[in-house]
Amino acid sequence: MSSAAHLLKRVLMVPPKHFTVEYAINPWMGGVVDQQKAQTQWDGLKNAIEKQGVQ
Repeated sequence: MSSAAHLLKRVLMVPPKHFTVEYAINPWMGGVVDQQKAQTQWDGLKNAIEKQGVQ
C-alpha cells in the first residue's frame, strides 16, 4: 500500500457516463470513445481505491 493511500480519506470521482471527445487538439485524441470500456476502467479504478480504504 502506498503512503498516499494512508493520507486520503475520500475521493470525488465522476463516472464517464457522458465523456466524449468532440474535437481533437493533438494527434493522440483521435478516434471514438468506447463508452463500455471507459466505464469498465472507471469501475476498476474505483474498486482499487476503495480496497485501500478510501471512500
